[in-house]
Amino acid sequence: MKIAKLVVLVMLVITLSAIPISYFWSKKQHNSDASFIRGLAFSLGVNTQDTLMLMFFHPECDYCHAMMPMLEHHNDNFSFVMVCFENDSVVNAFAEEQGWKERSNIFVVSDEYFYCWNTLRVPSIPTSFILNPEAKDFTKRVGFWDIDKYLSSK
Repeated sequence: MKIAKLVVLVMLVITLSAIPISYFWSKKQHNSDASFIRGLAFSLGVNTQDTLMLMFFHPECDYCHAMMPMLEHHNDNFSFVMVCFENDSVVNAFAEEQGWKERSNIFVVSDEYFYCWNTLRVPSIPTSFILNPEAKDFTKRVGFWDIDKYLSSK
């Protein structure tokens, strides 16, 4: 019985390794994700010349909190769209607490019905998407990462 389970597991691994990653996330889908993010940014009035970071967060997420102070150092040529799946009152209270209401380059969005979350297939929080204004491509990062190091190199 153990050998049969092992054989099935090995066959599954071989089968999945033969499927190209593009099968799961095609270029067409990738382009539609970039278009969705640009449309969201446009509707919020984000400066189209800025590098845009779209970050999915939650006020109670420790990893999200660890990343947020890094946003303070990047005022020039960067815009941030912060998306949370809580309702407007919770999101606005958190934005006020963080001092984001005074910042012209931080936009806060309540996604309590998970429209953005589902459209962009966000696996967990924090998840970030970074769009460069000149590029048609974007970077997707899942989990905690050093925003300062990345944005300072741009």
